[in-house]
Amino acid sequence: MPQSVEVLALLIGTILIITVIVNKEIYLYDIKIPKLNRERRVYILLFGIILFCIGISDYFNSIKKCFARQSSGIFQNFEPYYITSNNDESETFCRDIWFASCQLNQKIVHGGKQSIKITIKKHQNTKENGGTIRIFSLSKNPIDLSFAKSISIWINDKVGNNTIELSLCNGDICLEKSWSTAKSIKNKWTEITWPTSNFQKTDMKNVTAMEIYEYHDGIYYIDDVTWH
Repeated sequence: MPQSVEVLALLIGTILIITVIVNKEIYLYDIKIPKLNRERRVYILLFGIILFCIGISDYFNSIKKCFARQSSGIFQNFEPYYITSNNDESETFCRDIWFASCQLNQKIVHGGKQSIKITIKKHQNTKENGGTIRIFSLSKNPIDLSFAKSISIWINDKVGNNTIELSLCNGDICLEKSWSTAKSIKNKWTEITWPTSNFQKTDMKNVTAMEIYEYHDGIYYIDDVTWH
């Protein structure tokens, strides 16, 4: 929000400009305020315009900064201060969807105190591969990602050198799937990024969750899901 100094400069500048334009003899209580002569009108008008320009410029800069803050942020960081009890509340952050399990982890983290450990189960049917988990937003409410240009996820891959498939969800509807162009690096935290232009059919103003699919069975760690 704009600072009080910016608003004050804008207000005083506006009053001075109006005073010069109107330029009438007025009474303030019992005090007579005469009309301004031409020289004073020029000085006051210039000063008023300067204050007005400073105020309006700073005001719009504050508005731009406000929108800039809205165009980036944390979708999920799996931190413990969002847990409501001492029990394992992995379901607060993520959910098993298909041939995979996810649980909170405090041993291998990218930032903060926690990440999630994903275990992709081995299929008995050799024609099927991989597994999917769903990650919920930090606030548990829909997130407006219509300003975002990209989505990034940090992954520590214990299998090694894999691309990741990402879906954005509106409620339980996760229609579009997008494979990452970059690959994870085995046993090293790697940032994987997807452009939001990959999700043309998704309602980007109401993203409630993300689904991650890994093709190979094994263990993966996910942390710091952000948008920019």
